[in-house]
Amino acid sequence: IALKYSGKELDAMKAVAAAHTSRSLLEFEKALNVYEMELSEDLIVHSHLSALYDTLLEQNLLRLIEPFSKVVRTLATIMTFTSLH
Repeated sequence: IALKYSGKELDAMKAVAAAHTSRSLLEFEKALNVYEMELSEDLIVHSHLSALYDTLLEQNLLRLIEPFSKVVRTLATIMTFTSLH
């Protein structure tokens, strides 16, 4: 049974799973390039990978924006407090 679930297809899915776990777009794109044949054969897999890429991109953008949104909230609080006094 172990031989049934081995090979490049499984390696491709492991690479995609590792990229998702580490939330790394770079690893995800590397997996897509290394395992292009295995990952692009199935339209359903391709569709899911496209959605996963969008999710990873969104998570990375939110991670970049989060510190700035905290600064904006702090400044808004300070400005509101200052204008009241």
